[in-house]
Amino acid sequence: PPPGGRMDAGAAEAQRELFDHVLVIKLEEKEGAWQPCVSYRFPPALQGVSQREADESKSIAQFCFPEEEEYGTLIAQAAAGAKQPAKKERGKTSQTFSFVLTATDGSKRWGYCRRFLQLQPPECCCIISFVSSFKMFSDILDIVEQRRKVSSSAVFSFLKALLANPLPVAGDSIVAKTFSATAGGMDEYKITRPSNDSLLDYVALRPIFARLTVQQIVELWGYLLSERRVIIASTDLQLLSGAVQAVSALLQPFTWQHVFIPILPKSLISYVSAPMPFLIGCLHSSFQYMKETGIPIEEAVIIDIDSGCYVMKPAFEDTLPPRMTALLRNTLNTIMCSKHIEANQVDSLLMRAFLKFFRDLMRGYDKYMTTDPQVASKKRRPKSINFDSNAFILSRDLQQQAFLRSFEETQIFWMFIDERENMAIRGCLQQCLLLKEDQELELPVRTLSAFTSLCAMTLDSVDAT
Repeated sequence: PPPGGRMDAGAAEAQRELFDHVLVIKLEEKEGAWQPCVSYRFPPALQGVSQREADESKSIAQFCFPEEEEYGTLIAQAAAGAKQPAKKERGKTSQTFSFVLTATDGSKRWGYCRRFLQLQPPECCCIISFVSSFKMFSDILDIVEQRRKVSSSAVFSFLKALLANPLPVAGDSIVAKTFSATAGGMDEYKITRPSNDSLLDYVALRPIFARLTVQQIVELWGYLLSERRVIIASTDLQLLSGAVQAVSALLQPFTWQHVFIPILPKSLISYVSAPMPFLIGCLHSSFQYMKETGIPIEEAVIIDIDSGCYVMKPAFEDTLPPRMTALLRNTLNTIMCSKHIEANQVDSLLMRAFLKFFRDLMRGYDKYMTTDPQVASKKRRPKSINFDSNAFILSRDLQQQAFLRSFEETQIFWMFIDERENMAIRGCLQQCLLLKEDQELELPVRTLSAFTSLCAMTLDSVDAT
């Protein structure tokens, strides 16, 4: 997914509303078995839904409740929760996660989900939108959860009030006014869209760094840069979704271009045999089903974030530039071990470390944008401005050259270059994150100071070795 607060290319002009629609998914008993079913759609489809929309809604229902074999457990937990007041020690009362829907033209929509585990039967509110902004929709779902404790109608009146507002621009807010869910009068809710393309709008890095070593995370990151097949497994739905999103976010400002499924429903389990790169989150129950049925998984990296161990790790060649990678690992370890960094700075510092790697790797790439059509890749049609990949790579040191020769064969690299060529044509290339200084990224002064010190410290460490 792209950075938070930004819309998918091609969809920016198509959508003027905050979200496309909302689905309420419930577990219903049919023919002696529990199944996730669409209970309500908002706004209501007055003219009925097409077959394509009906099929899509069924797929979304599977993403909202991907466990299948554990439906009975969810029902039993909900029944137990309904009998006695909820307390933190009795477990979660809700779960928040997300997934991505990719159309045949490559456009993306995001599904933002909040599952209410103590409703009987369990229920999931899923907001479908072209807007990528996990933080903003998480705030909306907080209000949905609060009003759902009163009634469903209180939720839908709030959603209706949201849609009465235009889509806010970055940094702007809207106010949704609706009747009070608990008393007479009106409630007002202020919803703010992030002020910039925040690298941390929709991910939390600390949970995955707490469960995997820095070495493992850098390895996973390297596998994605090489466009390998990667499966992340866990028993925890919310943790799993967040971990897959976090690993993908570490590629920024590059973007994963292949199959991306934060939570894989059992109905789509055959995707793990696909002969193409993928990044998939898999619940333990689905992973167990894979093993029992003998579904083939070839050359895939599988890591269990509950145990912190690899399940499968093919012997792929490590193409990352050694010195730059050592500096990255040292910086990450220093951040995670430091007792002087405030908790609310950690995620930002971790993300900046990966961004610094890419900034050092691609430094000065804008100088190799040329009007000569002969330098365009043979795979692409020449534009009025083209990137001279060969000249740029030859300008780097030998370690970086070896990695870039491999990296330039990936879709991740050429999609980045294609976007930058278009930005250069429009005269806005300097907006690229890799061409901005830290001061231009609106990084808090204290965080910037801490990051500068860390980089100097870890560089000395690498030089010493």
